Amino acid sequence: MKLLAYALLAVSFAMMHVLHEDRNSALGVLLVEWQTMLHVPPYTVAALFGGVLLVMSRRGQKRSKRVRPQSRPSALPKSSGASPHSPTGRAAETFDPDRDWLEQAREAAKAIRWPSGARLNIDPSKPCPIELSLEQAPPERAKRAMSLLGNWLASIPTPPRARIVFKNCPEGGSPRHHQASGSLAESIHRGQFKALSDLDAVDVMFHHPDSRWTALR
Repeated sequence: MKLLAYALLAVSFAMMHVLHEDRNSALGVLLVEWQTMLHVPPYTVAALFGGVLLVMSRRGQKRSKRVRPQSRPSALPKSSGASPHSPTGRAAETFDPDRDWLEQAREAAKAIRWPSGARLNIDPSKPCPIELSLEQAPPERAKRAMSLLGNWLASIPTPPRARIVFKNCPEGGSPRHHQASGSLAESIHRGQFKALSDLDAVDVMFHHPDSRWTALR
């Protein structure tokens, strides 16, 4: 809760900077629209929620210190399953084990509200089973689509590769493989993948792919 509070406060300062220094950017225009609808600056709302969460987290810490047990509990037996931090075990609690995992992954992808011009293709028979196609997508829209891709990838068994194809997309300043790496890192640890530039595309190589993908080829 404390991390979420600090994150909201950081977002509040970022929105304040954009509204005062860069109102003509795509994000600035969006924030101005929110301010018009809310009748209050959006950074004020974010700061208010962040402050409330910070106060609640501090009260929770004080309460837990008061009710700390006197005796040390016995150690729990170690589980033989995969660690929750292991790349192959991160989707263990996401899918229904009684249903086909690939079908559930497809359903999750279809449920995502992809930005205009973004299309996700899933073909486990190919060496690169995941391909996100971006057509005429401005930099901010492309980053949003790649962030959604990272969030989806973090919820499924790790594929061996993923590819992001840019079709008639304007350049966004920094190299595209850096943009892809930063967007994916919002949901996936940077140590679990490597983004490589390939003309008008970015190849994402995962270091610890799940064997379930290999079984489908």
